[in-house]
Amino acid sequence: MLRASIAIGIVILVISAIGYRVGSEVTQSSYRETLSVYIAERAARERSFFSRAEIQLEVLREKFLENYDARVDDAHWRRIAHRTKEGAWRPPLDFDAKSRSGVFVASFAKLTPELRAKVSTAERVTSQLGPLLLNPFANAYISFAEGATVGFWPIVPHWTQTIPHDHDLARDPYFAAASPANNPQRKLVWTGAYKDPGVQRWMLSALLPIYDAKDLFVGVIGQDFYLTDMLQRIVTESLPGAYNVLVRSDGEILAHPGFGEDPDATTGPLVVRAADHEEVAEALAAILKDGRPQGTVALSDSQAVGGFARLDEVGAYVVTVIPAKQIARHAQPQAWIVLIFGILSLIVELWILRRLMLPLAKLVDQRTEELRSAKAKGLEAGRLATVGVVAEGLAHDIIPPLSDLRSETDRIDARLAAPQSSIDVTGLRDALRRNQDSLDRLSKVVGGFQNFSRPSTEAPLEFVAVKDIVRETLDLCRTRFEKSGVLLEYPTLSNLDLSIRCRRSQLTQALVNLLNNGLDAVANTTDPWVLLEVEESVNRVYFKVIDSGLGVAQEIRASIFEPFFTTKNRQGTGLGLAIARNLVESQGGQVWLNENSPNTCFVIEIPKVETTA
Repeated sequence: MLRASIAIGIVILVISAIGYRVGSEVTQSSYRETLSVYIAERAARERSFFSRAEIQLEVLREKFLENYDARVDDAHWRRIAHRTKEGAWRPPLDFDAKSRSGVFVASFAKLTPELRAKVSTAERVTSQLGPLLLNPFANAYISFAEGATVGFWPIVPHWTQTIPHDHDLARDPYFAAASPANNPQRKLVWTGAYKDPGVQRWMLSALLPIYDAKDLFVGVIGQDFYLTDMLQRIVTESLPGAYNVLVRSDGEILAHPGFGEDPDATTGPLVVRAADHEEVAEALAAILKDGRPQGTVALSDSQAVGGFARLDEVGAYVVTVIPAKQIARHAQPQAWIVLIFGILSLIVELWILRRLMLPLAKLVDQRTEELRSAKAKGLEAGRLATVGVVAEGLAHDIIPPLSDLRSETDRIDARLAAPQSSIDVTGLRDALRRNQDSLDRLSKVVGGFQNFSRPSTEAPLEFVAVKDIVRETLDLCRTRFEKSGVLLEYPTLSNLDLSIRCRRSQLTQALVNLLNNGLDAVANTTDPWVLLEVEESVNRVYFKVIDSGLGVAQEIRASIFEPFFTTKNRQGTGLGLAIARNLVESQGGQVWLNENSPNTCFVIEIPKVETTA
């Protein structure tokens, strides 16, 4: 009897151990699904920040080169700078940092007419555009190798007064990193983390070199970002039970919960070693072995789970670690259930055991629902990623009209300040008309983007003119096509006198997804083009997106509409076609690949509603 009891006890313990192991694997798998969605959303947010920096610096560089005037405006120079007793040039005493940029010219600099002209132009441009380019950056500035810098930094109004009169700006990280010696490719570069001695804040700077029409190096345009803002956001915005770190591939941790509430109080290097954190070290090793820019890994040694996304701009990975203890906390109840069931099996009837199986069935249903929810979140993440791509392109459409509005307003203000008898009414009306045109452009761009980015579940079915859908789609895609060099062809809008009953934002998003897929497929080919056609039958309207590619390979045609299937070398989400199909089918339409077309052709079919007079 004793031997039998011991044998049964051993069997129960083995079954409990197996249950714990299986529960750990199930929990680990469930967390990986959740992490996959979470890390995709986080990476999209962080990358949108770095993409915004590149766009803003390019706009600022173009405006500087466009407005550069080699002639010296003595009146303007007297308004922005005066010479101090130690020989440096700084802003006058009545300088207002909230509306104008500050100027600094080192005492050793030779103030030639050319340098004065460059500094004056930089002051005008940064004062004009600076207020538009701050969030989430601290400032916007232009520095010159001769020993001068100009910047808009309203929250640190006296920064130009704290610079030593003989300070050599060319040696600072926010200049040297983009100089010809360190940046021969002339691309946008990011500095490493450094602590600014003037404001005692950890900084990360985005820099873009300036070269003139003669291909000569002029200076550096930059924007500073408070690194501690990113570190605190990365550390604090995490999943329940998890923690986030920012870690370089060499093992240096840039952000970790152990830094505390005030990283700016750190006096030494703002890094710790991954070797001091076992789970982080294991996660980093698994990430480097994996080789993908984004994904999840299971840490077999510690039973933990890690999600990661590489941020090439700062040479580091955003890593979310769900610790082994969190996995165990969810797996242990299942092991206890198995153990209790084993003990009860010795003392109760079989019908009691069957009744106790019901909680297990509910647990399975719960896990199934969690997986379905994770898939739904993945589709929403794909929609947000598309919104991010469109928003990046629209930035080029929004900033220039804002700049034009600012310039025209300044000119109107100057004219109104003149004696009443000399006011040019016709000129003022023309200036106001140009302002109205700029406002109309902004209203059109922003309105289209609002319709596009609105969550699809909010939009009811409505009667919409096909030409309005095509117009909004083209507005959202045109900039990205122009920037990539891919020709976008489309029908004449005046010929599209028909309507359909649909969800406007959903159909626009589906078309944007297909057009972006076409662009990505042919961007690196010879003479690339993408064509949008609209055809109709008696009861249906067909939107055809055709690109210069030669079709889809036979072996993958059955998989292209499946979620997360991608052929973009791990750079895509694999959700574009899946989202397009879901959006179109939810309003009674269909999406398919036209296999008989000589070029790659996807078709959206929507029921037609005849326009009534």
